[in-house]
Amino acid sequence: MSAIRTLLILLVFVFSINSFAEVKILRITPSGDRVRSQRQINFTFNKAMRPLGNMDVKASALPITIQPKLDCKWRWVDTKNLACELDHDNGVKLATKYTIDVKKSMKSHDGESLDKEYSHSFSTQRPEVKYLSLLGVGEWSSPVRPRMRIYHNMKISEESLKKAIQISNGPRFYKWQFFDKEGYEKGKFRNTWFIELTEDLEREANYSFTVAPGILNDEGPLGSSNTFAKSITTPPKFRIKEVSCSYMENGTYRTKKFSSLELNRAIAPEKGQPHCEPHMNKTVELTNPVVPKDVYQAIKWAPVSEGVNPFSDLYNFNGTYPTSTISMPSVLKSGVSYQMDLSEIRNIFNEKLEGLSMFEIVFNPRSPSISSKYADAVVEKGIGNDIPLLVTNMSKLDVDYETWTASGLKSSQSRTLTPATPQDVSYYFPLGLEQMLDGKSGITFFDIKQIKNDYNRGMTAQVTPWQVFAKFGHYNSLVWVLDLKTGKPVSDAEVVVAKWGGSGEFHKTVKTDRDGLAILPGLETMSPGLDLFQHSWDDFKTTKFVTVKKDGELAVLPLRYSYNTYEYTQSAYPVSARKFGHLKSWGMTPQGVYRLGSEVEFKIFVRMEGNNSLQLPPDMTYNLTIQDPTGKLVHKVEALKLNEFGTTHGSFKVPKNASVGEYRFLLTAKHDFGNQTLEPMTVLVADFTPAPFKSLMSLNGSVFKKGSKLEATSSGRMHSGGPFTDSVSRVTMTLVEAAFSPKNNKFSKFQFNSWDKYYQTKQVHQSTEKLDKQGDRKQVVTLDENFPYARISVEGAIKDDRGKNIAASASAEYFGANRFMGILLDKWSYRVGDKAELSHIVLDEASKPVEGEKIEAILKRQKVTTVKVKGSGNAYVTRNEYSWEEVEKCNIESDDDPEECDFKLKEAGYHEVSTRLVSTGQTLTRKFYVVGKGQFLWGDENNNSLALEVESTDLKVGEEVEVLIKNPYPKAKALITIERYGVIERWIEEIEDSAYMLKFKVKPDYIPGFYLSVNLFSPRQGE
Repeated sequence: MSAIRTLLILLVFVFSINSFAEVKILRITPSGDRVRSQRQINFTFNKAMRPLGNMDVKASALPITIQPKLDCKWRWVDTKNLACELDHDNGVKLATKYTIDVKKSMKSHDGESLDKEYSHSFSTQRPEVKYLSLLGVGEWSSPVRPRMRIYHNMKISEESLKKAIQISNGPRFYKWQFFDKEGYEKGKFRNTWFIELTEDLEREANYSFTVAPGILNDEGPLGSSNTFAKSITTPPKFRIKEVSCSYMENGTYRTKKFSSLELNRAIAPEKGQPHCEPHMNKTVELTNPVVPKDVYQAIKWAPVSEGVNPFSDLYNFNGTYPTSTISMPSVLKSGVSYQMDLSEIRNIFNEKLEGLSMFEIVFNPRSPSISSKYADAVVEKGIGNDIPLLVTNMSKLDVDYETWTASGLKSSQSRTLTPATPQDVSYYFPLGLEQMLDGKSGITFFDIKQIKNDYNRGMTAQVTPWQVFAKFGHYNSLVWVLDLKTGKPVSDAEVVVAKWGGSGEFHKTVKTDRDGLAILPGLETMSPGLDLFQHSWDDFKTTKFVTVKKDGELAVLPLRYSYNTYEYTQSAYPVSARKFGHLKSWGMTPQGVYRLGSEVEFKIFVRMEGNNSLQLPPDMTYNLTIQDPTGKLVHKVEALKLNEFGTTHGSFKVPKNASVGEYRFLLTAKHDFGNQTLEPMTVLVADFTPAPFKSLMSLNGSVFKKGSKLEATSSGRMHSGGPFTDSVSRVTMTLVEAAFSPKNNKFSKFQFNSWDKYYQTKQVHQSTEKLDKQGDRKQVVTLDENFPYARISVEGAIKDDRGKNIAASASAEYFGANRFMGILLDKWSYRVGDKAELSHIVLDEASKPVEGEKIEAILKRQKVTTVKVKGSGNAYVTRNEYSWEEVEKCNIESDDDPEECDFKLKEAGYHEVSTRLVSTGQTLTRKFYVVGKGQFLWGDENNNSLALEVESTDLKVGEEVEVLIKNPYPKAKALITIERYGVIERWIEEIEDSAYMLKFKVKPDYIPGFYLSVNLFSPRQGE
């Protein structure tokens, strides 16, 4: 008994000491110098200063003073932390020192006073120069009167900056002035100031630019404390700085530079030494910028052919840099002494060159070179084609090669080619592909010893009579073989995937059918580890090949990047995966949200995505881990086996002290081709903290027009029914522009909005006020936005004792217009000769038809013109130009029932109908396609992608799908495939016209979705 009494006395004594500990301020933030923009000052105490409840406090109740005075909204963040909250317009000022005094009379919740008076201070960010930069010399008034820009971290006063800036050279100081620049701020206080000299500096000299301490801003009294200093240099006198030209040495590109002092004698080659070559880069660098359009007209170049402008193909350049570079003519000859006279050119200050202005230059013969545009070439057999090699000054070509034909692989072959050697003339020389292959079809891998650059070594060339397409899927693959000359399918050809030379076959040989199609195994069989496409970029022979053989002919399709067309260059990303890589999982729990400490039961399903349907997963082992939101392990099951239905189940308990948030289920499948981690589901674990009241929001109507007054009432109510008072409510009103949708189902299919319209969201009001004694606050706003139609969203957020917001919202319709035109086109595609029926209706805000409104409709057809445009050098690029040609007009008036415009469609192509409601200016457009006989340009991307158009991708089984094929080829064959992880169905169609409508029905095997692929092939046209 005595021991118990002693313990109780000790506990009471310890509790008493803790309760009556001295009250101290642990910290006040912010602190120090250079404090950035601040919206809160915080005081942290060592013990509770007030109980939980209403945390707002009046400034008069606090023995705290802040100088200069701040408009604080005082609030206890919790029982120990007090905050002075400042709104956006009344934060701390820049360049100001603040002093805070807290009197000893401030008391804690249990009545204890502060242990002493506290004093604290901090200073906000002072002015400082961020950088100084010279403006482009093109903006200077002269080369000795530079202009510059000085930028600060805040708005700086003109008067203080004027006193602080000095520009000097030793003991001498130079005069300057501010000037205004178009597009920049004006006024007595600015972040950016522009400065110009008002007296001349010396040419090519260094000057010191300094800003002394003490520059002031527009808010506080503290000035800058540091000196800013930077050196500036005036430009040199206008003269030639250097001449540079390029040449090749042992296969390496090199450049020679000649200073102006070396130009007194001709730039000429020395015997046996590498020197400038006439076709390579050759330039003159000047010390000052020049005007591009003027300089080339002033240069005198000799000799030059009569009537030829030697500078016609040179690019302009930017003349704002400290120097400028001009090019010599592109086409020059070796051994000729050229003279370049620059005496008449002028810089941007209208000055002529000083010193040397003319020089002579002679070029060496061009270095021997050989190149080919075709690292991997394929030519058709039987038409006398070959691989062109671009040769210059080459007398001999040594070729090492090996060939692969239907007869097999033949290695270690060589031949010597002897091109003609006209001086400095580049021309195309044939490789002799037919001789290398002995007149057979096949492929050769060859090296030309004279090519010194390894990038061009190891080239291939193939001769074949066939075109080969291949698609590789997970469950099956497809090869399509066609005759290049006739376009007919090649049947009974042997197809196999193999290594170089035909060795190491990856599957049994398959023969093509009458459509030239062969179905091969998928990647899960041929390449379960996805190594079929792996090869060395440097060694072509490590590649794998689709090989096609028949009657002594051979075609090979290398499985390399240069022969590949990825799906995402068209419309979808590739979905290749290792064997077992298409596992999918999902799961469920009895409830969606759990408390801390709860028992969570779960069930997980696993399936393999087959080509046609979901399948039971293969027999393998799994590991299950469950992680909390921080990534910490909560539950783990190893060596897990699924039951015969491909499922598993279990449970785990969430610790009471665990994190709240999303808990992730990670299921890892373990197999020979790499582990695969699935995430079947997540579960939300939350800390249930009920709010002490409920928030309500009500509006004075459900429909508002432009000019209407909207009254919103935000209310706080206790769950027992009484008012929740002594808090604040923040009311936010937002207009969300939306598409008008009629309430009358009769017009539900009409289009009332432009499909390409960008819908805006605008906050029209936000304010915070206290609730009244009834727990309400009202806010009235006049709506005056120009949105034709929008939804009004009003939110009322009321703060609880924890400082958190409890929100409620209400919404209504807003009409900024009183007329809404709708159009309806009966189809998305037509045939030539059809009649397009365009229906019109005009409705008011109540979705009732309006009579007598004038409507104008115009039918247009897109015209595509392909032109060749001159690009850099002698290159010409193809460019498509688009225009809309008016076809027909229609004028009608609206009625209670839809009124129609009927357009007779006479030509195939892309069409647009544009409709305008005269009274409001509302315009709607609808585009559609017309299919029919004939050839025309679509003008789509200039690559190997084929454009397809479909009305809808939301399909049902049994529904007929129409797909427009924008065919760029005449008399084409189309391979149509329905795909998922392999080919589900395939067929061939003949396409004659530019606009072709493909039709097929959706089958049950296409569920839940599929990819449609179209490959076009057009044979050689004519001889």
